[in-house]
Amino acid sequence: MLLPRTICAQEYKITGTLRDLITEDGVDSVRVELLREDSSLVDVTMSVIPVTEEMIASNLRVARKVAKDGAAFTLNAPGASRYIIKCRKMGYETIVHGVEIKAEKVKRRVIDMGDIYMQKKFHQLDEVVVKGTMIRMYYKGDTLVYNASAFALPDGSMLDDLVKQLPGAEIRNGNVFVNGRLVENLLLGGKDFFNGNPQAALKNLPAYVVSRVKVYEKEGVLSETTGTDMGDESYVMDVRLKRQYVGTYLGQLKGGYGTEERYEGGLFAMRFDERQSFTLSGDFNNLNADNSYNQYGGFARSMQSGLHKRNYVSADYRFEPNGKLKLTANAAFEHRDDRLTQGTASETFLSGGNTYGRSQTNSSGRSIGGNGSVKLTLRPRSGRLYEMGYSGNYRHRDNSVASRSASFDVLPISESTESILDSVFMQPMDERIRSLTLNRLRDDVLAESNQSSHKFTAHGALAFQGNLLDLNGNFTHNKREQDQFDIYRLEYPKTEQAADYRHRFADADTRSYNYRLQGRFFWKYLNTEQANGQLTPGYTFSQHYASEQNPLYRLDWLGEGWTDGDSVQLGMLPSVREELLRCIDMDNSYFSTAHTSRHTLSLDWLYDKKLPKMGWLEIKSTLTFHHENARLRYQRFGKSYHTARHAWLAEPSASLRWRPIEGDKGGTKLSVMLKYNATNSQPNLRYMLDLTDASNPLFVTLGNPGLKNMRSDRLMLQLKRTHQQGRSLNTSIDYTRWHNQVAAMQTYDTQTGVRTSQWVNVDGNWLANYNLWYNVPLNKKKNLILQAQLKVSYLHSVDLSFVQDEERTSICHAGTIQASPKLTFNYSPAAGALFTGGVGLDWRNVDGEREDFVRIRTTDVMYHLSAQVPLPGEVSLATNFRLTSRYGFNDAALNDTRLLWNVSLSRTFRSFTFMLKGYDLLGRDRYTYVNVNGQGRIERFSNVLPRYVLFSLTWKFNKVGKKKS
Repeated sequence: MLLPRTICAQEYKITGTLRDLITEDGVDSVRVELLREDSSLVDVTMSVIPVTEEMIASNLRVARKVAKDGAAFTLNAPGASRYIIKCRKMGYETIVHGVEIKAEKVKRRVIDMGDIYMQKKFHQLDEVVVKGTMIRMYYKGDTLVYNASAFALPDGSMLDDLVKQLPGAEIRNGNVFVNGRLVENLLLGGKDFFNGNPQAALKNLPAYVVSRVKVYEKEGVLSETTGTDMGDESYVMDVRLKRQYVGTYLGQLKGGYGTEERYEGGLFAMRFDERQSFTLSGDFNNLNADNSYNQYGGFARSMQSGLHKRNYVSADYRFEPNGKLKLTANAAFEHRDDRLTQGTASETFLSGGNTYGRSQTNSSGRSIGGNGSVKLTLRPRSGRLYEMGYSGNYRHRDNSVASRSASFDVLPISESTESILDSVFMQPMDERIRSLTLNRLRDDVLAESNQSSHKFTAHGALAFQGNLLDLNGNFTHNKREQDQFDIYRLEYPKTEQAADYRHRFADADTRSYNYRLQGRFFWKYLNTEQANGQLTPGYTFSQHYASEQNPLYRLDWLGEGWTDGDSVQLGMLPSVREELLRCIDMDNSYFSTAHTSRHTLSLDWLYDKKLPKMGWLEIKSTLTFHHENARLRYQRFGKSYHTARHAWLAEPSASLRWRPIEGDKGGTKLSVMLKYNATNSQPNLRYMLDLTDASNPLFVTLGNPGLKNMRSDRLMLQLKRTHQQGRSLNTSIDYTRWHNQVAAMQTYDTQTGVRTSQWVNVDGNWLANYNLWYNVPLNKKKNLILQAQLKVSYLHSVDLSFVQDEERTSICHAGTIQASPKLTFNYSPAAGALFTGGVGLDWRNVDGEREDFVRIRTTDVMYHLSAQVPLPGEVSLATNFRLTSRYGFNDAALNDTRLLWNVSLSRTFRSFTFMLKGYDLLGRDRYTYVNVNGQGRIERFSNVLPRYVLFSLTWKFNKVGKKKS
């Protein structure tokens, strides 16, 4: 029985919409009660699916309920207070929501609760036992749907915190992966809200505004234009907001300061509705945090090496009032300050004994720049699409570098790189050190550059009778100017030959343009429920032009005041231009113009067939022919060099994809794919010039006019399996072989340490990879998840390092094996609690066929543990540990074990969050990188952030905008 209502002047209306958790349709006839905190009844109503009328005949109207519009309810509250809303219906779990009405914050006396989702009760077969656990994920057709309300997150959590808890989802190297597959775009409400910067949502969108996260294959613009499947779908993550936050202004302001003069600040504001959206974001810090975006929306949370300051502001706008018009625009400004101290330990594998190198570089730089873009999309009628766009950017940079390096035939001491270099550059030089040092170099550099680019794009598509004519083109112009000064002093202590002193100035100017025109015709020759066939012929013309002006001036040739030993200030030039022209180094100055034009004919074939009781089989093949003309005019040594080359290049590819499960056309549950592709390309014409480049005395380069075209072949087999229970598997194996691969053959002078390299064609290089990704929930609640990863690779390469005057009687090979297993877990035992941890291994082994080749083995072992735990007093604790052990490094100082420990405490009061965090509390962080191949190994290490403690305050706000009646 319904209570009578008496509307008074102080009454408030509470509205909302009830939906089924799985189907998202409205749930009709739900009893909705409004209770006080003492559970006394205030009002009661029933949810109702709205009725719409349709004209089915000239004089006949039919009334129908449209479930997709939801089931609406309205309650009357007598005044401002705290209330409880209870939703009950047979067969559904009872839903309870709290609501607080504050008179000063409620406009027009209406509180909209948005969409409220109701979950059906699940019964065991033999007993009526209700499982009260909320569903975390489910499949709706081929769409994977996550229920955001089922994941308990602490106050202040953002969308990326939610994504990390989703079963099968992870953020890897800044990109989002679901069931091992890369998410190509992040949508908001089904639309590309972030204009190519979708990762801004992961960092700044509050998790509490999210209702659903859907992952599915989204049809592309060509499929939307024709209304049929054109094979241009992409894998997307679609974030759906709770209805009450659509049209709401959301944002946050953040500021913090700590020890070691560390600081951070940020701002984010957004508004989103069905017609338009706007975001404003800012990032200001010296914590090495860098929210930079890529085509997939990925960003690096922090840079591990160096010290970096960043000031960044960006704005994005989208206007899409209907399906016929879409306008997007964005602009960004950035100022950076970077400081890096980097050391390098290298070893070159040579017959008769390896050689070693040590270097240390201190660099600093500042840059300022901006970029912007605008794009207009028109769909004037069905089957028509027109797009026009412009993007541009500009950046100014100032850099200074001070470096010192040395080469040895035997390492003088097995200490750190810095200690070795201190010994080498000590005056006077120790005689024992002198006898081992092939060369030592000091180089100070000062540079300033300006770089800009502009790009214009146009695209048109016309669909008719299920077919499509697609035309597109673009034009890009790039410009770069750079002034660089350097003072270079190279000495040969062992042989005591004359030092090489150079005081240089380079005035470089590079300009280029590219344009590309393409036309394709998509012929849908077969389109039935049982089969899909498509043939796409196409033609593309592209042209590239580049002009380089690189005059080099030897200021030390000016004589007194500019020579070695004079107190010359870096960055100074003669006051008279004639003096500068007098010291131009014609042997090391060069001027070039390059033209490349390419005609491409292509034919794509797609055939997708439903097999009898065996699912679907898709066959794709592409045959591409390029006719490429390349010309180069190059001036150096007072001479002009001309070279040209043209070739027909074929690049075929083919794939088979089998989805064996009935009803799983998209291959979401199980798919097997076999793929082959080949590439062909011409060598860089500059490598083919018959000249010697000795502008760097330690690295001399020879041209090779006899270079041949390169080709590669790649074969891959992939299996993807996903169970509705949350288990998923993604595994693949691939093999790549290169023919006539262009590589640098090096000859080493054991007396001076000078390397002479020449570009040559190499056969016999190949690479094999195996990848495994497996995700499995370990309990019925799916709040304990185990994830296993394995990457194994073997690189077989030709050994191209030789000693000068060495007799080369046979070709030797080297093999590099790298294995990287990783095991991680994710456990969320209670509201606001999350534990993650794991162990990973990176093992490398390099061995060669040469008799004197010394096998190299390096190992990195990494353990990590993170915890996010609610404490008494509504305090949230977050901490993480990372233990790294390294073995087998050339630089003995790198073979150690280090523990990194970070911790933070936070407390939220209404819309304010206070946080105290400590970074690297044990002061043990270090950045290292190692690369090992058949020619040698390089180990790099650099400075990192010092440990610090920082206090920050964040204010989060949301404000409901004005809505039309």
